[in-house]
Amino acid sequence: LRILSDIDDTVKSMLHDRRFARGRVYPGVVQLLRELDDGAAAEPGRPGDLTFVTARPEGPRGLIEQYTRDALAPLGLPPHAVLGGAFLNIATKASIAARKLQNFEHERQLFPECRYLFIGDSGQADPQVGAAMVSRAPDFVARVLIHDVTGVDAEQRAAWARQGVSTFQTYSDAARIAHGLGLITEEGVARVHAAVLEGLDTD
Repeated sequence: LRILSDIDDTVKSMLHDRRFARGRVYPGVVQLLRELDDGAAAEPGRPGDLTFVTARPEGPRGLIEQYTRDALAPLGLPPHAVLGGAFLNIATKASIAARKLQNFEHERQLFPECRYLFIGDSGQADPQVGAAMVSRAPDFVARVLIHDVTGVDAEQRAAWARQGVSTFQTYSDAARIAHGLGLITEEGVARVHAAVLEGLDTD
């Protein structure tokens, strides 16, 4: 399994989420990414199956991408890569979506033998990106998980679900979905839930 993850409002509260302070790492997200990287087998899988897919521009000499890497480094994440965007890609939601899909296709060409899980948020174009991923490669995409930071209504959640996109509000919820898909262990769900509670206790 390859894990593709957005950053803003997925790993950290940045743009649309008013529940947490800006820059706050979401309780449980790091533990969930660790569990997904290990997988659901009795023995943990190879480390390094995590890639952050973002529309953030790379900038001259990759400076912004390096800034992104530096910001992620202290979080205790498993080994990971970062695929960035370009300045023109941050103008509209459509251009953000297009760049993320390009990054997905790049990943799929690099690892054609793998399945994929995409984790994003409801604040920008991630649900549309995820649905397009499923449509393009249904045999490759295990599921799309969307962090609801905008209060998505039940009708929209149901519509996304029909496209292979599941929404969640906490990373305990996300862990339960991942376990239902056979992607993490029951013990992994418990560890994520404990991390969520610990993170909330520090607020």
